[in-house]
This record gives sequence, structure tokens and C-alpha cells, in this order.
Amino acid sequence: MGDATFSRGCRRWLVAWAIGLLMSGNAMAAGIDIVSATYGPNCPVTRDNARQPLATACNGRNQCTYIIDVDVLHDPAVGCAKTFEAEWRCDGGAVQRQLVAAEANKKPLTIRCQNVSAIAAAAAPRVTAPDRPQIAAAAATRAGAATPAPATADAGIRAASALEKFKVAAASRQLDSAAIDRGAVRAWVNGASQKVTPNELSTLVDQGATFITRLPGPHVAMAVSPAVIAVVPNVKIRQAVELPYEISGLTKDTHTPITVRARIAEGTGLVFDQVAERFVDRVYVYLVATTGSARVQLENPVAVMVRAVGASVDPLPVSLATTEDPTTVTIAVVNPGGSVFPVTVSAGSDDEGDTLDLAVVKPRVSLASAGNNIVGWGIGTTTIYVRAPELGDGATVDLAATAGGLSPGTVTLDMQGHGTATLRSDSGAEARVSVAGSGSAGDEITVRFRSPFPFLLSAALGGLAGAFLRGRGRRSWGKALSIGIVTAIAATAAYAVGVTTWVLELTHAEQLASSGEAVVFVVGFLAALAGVKVFLPGK
Repeated sequence: MGDATFSRGCRRWLVAWAIGLLMSGNAMAAGIDIVSATYGPNCPVTRDNARQPLATACNGRNQCTYIIDVDVLHDPAVGCAKTFEAEWRCDGGAVQRQLVAAEANKKPLTIRCQNVSAIAAAAAPRVTAPDRPQIAAAAATRAGAATPAPATADAGIRAASALEKFKVAAASRQLDSAAIDRGAVRAWVNGASQKVTPNELSTLVDQGATFITRLPGPHVAMAVSPAVIAVVPNVKIRQAVELPYEISGLTKDTHTPITVRARIAEGTGLVFDQVAERFVDRVYVYLVATTGSARVQLENPVAVMVRAVGASVDPLPVSLATTEDPTTVTIAVVNPGGSVFPVTVSAGSDDEGDTLDLAVVKPRVSLASAGNNIVGWGIGTTTIYVRAPELGDGATVDLAATAGGLSPGTVTLDMQGHGTATLRSDSGAEARVSVAGSGSAGDEITVRFRSPFPFLLSAALGGLAGAFLRGRGRRSWGKALSIGIVTAIAATAAYAVGVTTWVLELTHAEQLASSGEAVVFVVGFLAALAGVKVFLPGK
């Protein structure tokens, strides 16, 4: 019995020693193996056009820094700012990927291989040959005492088993073990998200989880998929970007592994909505398969978070399950500020995400005035012409003036996008009229207010002339002149402030402000003629 126990202990020790030797041999064989390399994958180029130069520089090494040089690679797409994409394996493991942002020419690409097996073996309890106390224990066993097998051997076997299980699980979903170690991989299962650790990977794979790996580098501009354009044919799509995430999941129908990427197609940009009274844009989030073009559905959907400070986003989060099937996301903000508005897209609440800039589109509104110099003190008026063809029928434009009074303050446009408002002077020197609010952009115009004394003098002279003509031969000559002057000034002022319209019909002048003091003289003259006749009939 003692010899049998001793024999079992030795066998376990030999198995552990052999596993350790095998893992050590794998570590020595570690090295970079370039799978593919493409200069300009975001442009119309031939895939894998840079594999040979990169493989020559890096294959078989544990670390390699490669300087991307267009003089060596040649320019496959002149005029297009190109990225550089490299894929490689370490020690025959899962394919790893790195993307260098555009323009990639003269930028470094660093590839490292850190053997996972060697690291796990080093972290596992060391398997050692039995020392003298163990030999003594074995001798005691032969004498009849019961001694358990070496614990270090069992620990080594368990560590090796866990490591191999981790490697198999990572390879089954084409996951990068280094990305898992640095916390760059998340798992979506049963509608919940969590960071993936090496210890949990096998369980999550067995549960059919969908994995999202955060890739190095920013988003990349891409062409919009024709399938997406077909789904939203009536929407003007400005551009699309591919987010720096790789999504590994299982197809719902066949349960086979598939790798997809997430993209966002921007719509019209943030445009002011008259009804909602805020800027609104609709973007389209969708998945694309990295290989093949068939439309597939994931067994476990993934969620993408779209956030923007001061804006409302609907829906939140965005659930994605089928490739080439865009989900519409509405972003609304009261005042986006400048010409672009930043939006953050991430794979979860604790993911720093990637920032996109949405274009802010403000319709141009042109302003013009019939007269840039009108009589002050509330006497003069001028018409403000508003033109905004981009807004069209029924749209409204808010105006603001630093002095005087605008009526109406909100102009409703006709079918041609035209409208008018009236500016009346006050006691100030000038008024600056501009488009109010953040919905539109327009130039500022200035209307100056001049002293009313020449205006009143012209009215008085017209009244004198009318009174003289009407009052000749009357006994109350002085009274006729007084009545003529007062009547002329009163009638002219009444017209100026909008009480009467008969002068407008008589003179065919749009307004006194633009017609000058000559019309004022005529108004005073006509008013004096009527006033003397009414107040001094036949005297």
C-alpha cells in the first residue's frame, strides 16, 4: 500500500513537471506572426497590400516597431487620407488587431507579443522535486503511514487546466487575451453588461455572451453601407464613421461565431426645429459584419450609449442585434453653441467612449431696411425686409432691436421665405436690428434716427402756404395762419404715427421716412387748406 501511494505521488509530480516543461517550450516559441496588413483600409484600396513589408520587419520577434512609409508601400489611393490596419497572432493564439489613424504615413506601429501561457505558468504554484522531508514522508508511507500526494503538483495541474480553458474560450470567440487582461473587453448577456476577467471568460462563453472589445485609436471615416441607404432613402446622410469597437458574438440561427463592427451615419446635422424650438438631428447606428455581406442576427444584442451634455437622446441605450439594420437615434438640444456639437458614443456607463462632432446647421436669414435714416422721436418708421428661403412657408423668425420698436417681433414667412416688420424710431440715435435666438444666423443692420426739427419745420411751412392760399381776403388773417400751421403739424404727425392713411393713398409714398421733407410739406399744405376751410368757413 505504501509503495502504491508513493508511486501515485511520483506520477502526479511527473505529469506536472511535463506540463510545466511544455508550457516553457511554448513560451520560448512565442513570436509575432503577421496575418494581414493594409495601408488605407478606409479608402478604395486592395486589402492586405502591406503584409509582406510588415512581416519581413516583425515576424518571429516578441516586439516590433514599424514606421509606416508611403515611399516603401507606395500610395494606393492618392488624395485619400489613409489609416493603417495590422492583424497578427502571438504564439498561434487569437488574432489581434491595431489601427493607426489617418494620415498614417510616417507614424509608428508597435506590436508586442506577451505569451499568456508563460505568464499563467509563472503565476501558478511552482512544481518542485520532492525535497528531503518529502522523501522521508515517502519512506514513512512504505513503512505503513498514509501520506497525501504533493499539493504543489495538484495546484500546477489545476492552473494548467484553467489556462488551457481560458485560451480555448478566447480562441473560440477570436478575443484578444491581452485586451481582456487590460480590461478592454465587455460582455453582454441577458441584457446586462460587465467587464470580462480571465476567470469569468469560460462561463460567459458558455452562456452565449456577446463581447465588445475596445480597440486602440479613434473612429475612422467610412462610406455608408448601401443597405443602410436603402432603409432610409429619403434622408440626406452626410457621412459615416466606424467606432473603435470589435463585437464578437454568435449568430441566432446557427450559433456560429461572428465578428461585427458598429458604425454611425450622421443625418442632416443639427437643424433648428420650429415646432420643438430646439436643434434636432437624427443619426443612424448599425452593425456591419467584418466578413461577408449577408444580414445576420446576434443571439445576444449589444447596447451602445450615445450621450451629449445638455441634450436629450432617444433611445438610450441603443440596442443592436441585426447587421445592416440601422436604429434611429434622435438628438435634441436648445442651444448647441458653435458650428459643431460633441457627442460621446460608448459601450457602457464606465467606458470613456469616443467623441463625434455633429454639424450644426443654422439657416441664413438676410435683413434689409427700406430706409436707413428716419425721423426720430417716434415720428419716423421704416420697413424691415426678412428673407430666409431655407425656412420656407409658415416658418417664423424672431427679430430684436437695440432701440425703437419692432412690430411684429416675430415675422411669419410666406412660401418664398419672405416677410416684413416695421421699425418705429424713438429718442435714441440709432437702432441695430438682428435675428434673435439661436435657431438662425443673419447679419445685423443699422437704422439711424435723425432730429425731427426739419420734419416739423417742413410741416409748418406747408401749413403756412396752405393757410395763406386759403385765408386770402379773410378778415381773420392771423387766425387763419395759426389754424393752418397747427392743422398741418397735427395731420402730418398723425400720419407719421399711423393714425391716418389718406396721405399714403394721395402721395403714393410708402412712408415719410423714405420720402423726405418734401412730402411732409405737401401734407402740411393740404392739411392747412382743409383746416382753414373747416374752422373759418366764409370769414
